[in-house]
Amino acid sequence: MRARESAERALALEPDLAEGHAALGQIRMLHEWDWSGADASARRSMELAPGNAGVLLVAAFVAGFLGRLDESIALCRRVIVLDPLSVQGHRYLGRFSLFAGFLEEAEAALKEALRLNPLAGMTYEHLGQVYLAQGRFAEALAASKKESDEGLRLVGLSVAYHALGRKAESSAALEKLSELPAHAFLSAEGNAYLGNVDQAFEWLERAYTQRSASLCQIKLAPRLRNLRGDPRWQLLLKKMRLAD
Repeated sequence: MRARESAERALALEPDLAEGHAALGQIRMLHEWDWSGADASARRSMELAPGNAGVLLVAAFVAGFLGRLDESIALCRRVIVLDPLSVQGHRYLGRFSLFAGFLEEAEAALKEALRLNPLAGMTYEHLGQVYLAQGRFAEALAASKKESDEGLRLVGLSVAYHALGRKAESSAALEKLSELPAHAFLSAEGNAYLGNVDQAFEWLERAYTQRSASLCQIKLAPRLRNLRGDPRWQLLLKKMRLAD
């Protein structure tokens, strides 16, 4: 993988380069599913540059997807103190606050990210998830319609239409999403939310085969909650070394 080679080359030249350790942590998390390795890299990067907002963002990302949500949220807040104009800092704060169930904080953080950059991808989709969790289904639909990323827009539309009882439109959006093969994880989320459990597991297996980077959030994703009581859930987590 070129990204790993680049990070390793940078660290070979400068072993105490915080950004190099942070980059390696992201690679280990997203592409290698080396959870302990990602954590070690993120911690080392913070030791080297505790005042670097970019380094702290990576550490927040790693801690969050490893389930340490309080730590992740605290790191996001530190990022925002260091760089109040960080769109990604506010978006991460919103995302991990959503995962932790702090919905009002999530909404405020995501709206601030949009104020700073109304065209930023992912942010409207995250806001749609917050509205969905709050039972504000019409607002979830409106937010999803504004999402610039096609896959995220389609899954947001599908679940919002479903929540509003507009089943035909929900199914149509999910069908369009299924035509985007790189978005297997999003198709799994959409099917899970709609109650299509078998199809959701089929898409998760496809995402696993593709080694989808999105699978790092599998234990946290709200739209997958319908799957957690199924025996296949624990089997998949074990395959990913996320459960004993």
